[in-house]
Amino acid sequence: MPSRSALLVIAMQHATVALAHRAAGTVAAIAGLSARARAAGVPVVVARQRDESMVPGA
Repeated sequence: MPSRSALLVIAMQHATVALAHRAAGTVAAIAGLSARARAAGVPVVVARQRDESMVPGA
């Protein structure tokens, strides 16, 4: 049976990360998890919030 695992990363834009507790550690942990998931062939899905205050690509 094929694996149905994926890593889902939600709202990690600069504007939202700036509000996070221990932002640098959180970003580093997500980067590490993303790299390991991709290396293992696990899909990484990134969902970004969009509104007038969010700059595209940030």
